[in-house]
Amino acid sequence: MKSKELLSACNTLALNLLFTKNTNTSLQEKMDELNIEFRKNKTVEDVIKAVRKGVKQGMGKVEHEISMSELYLADVFKMKK
Repeated sequence: MKSKELLSACNTLALNLLFTKNTNTSLQEKMDELNIEFRKNKTVEDVIKAVRKGVKQGMGKVEHEISMSELYLADVFKMKK
C-alpha cells in the first residue's frame, strides 16, 4: 500500500502535469520540492505514460483523471530517504 505522503505528493504532481506547461527541468524541480524520486528503472517516459493512462481511465471527468493519474504516478515515484 502506498503511503499517504507519497499519494499526496503524486496528487500535487498530477495537478501540475495536467494543468501547467512542463519541461524536464520543471519536473525535476517539482520532484525536489515534493521530496520524491524515480523508482528503480523508471524515467520521464514512465511519467508521460502514467499521466496518459490516468487521463484515459478518467473517462473525461477531471476529478477521475486526476485521481487515476495520481495512482499511476505513485508506481513511478517513491519518497526520498
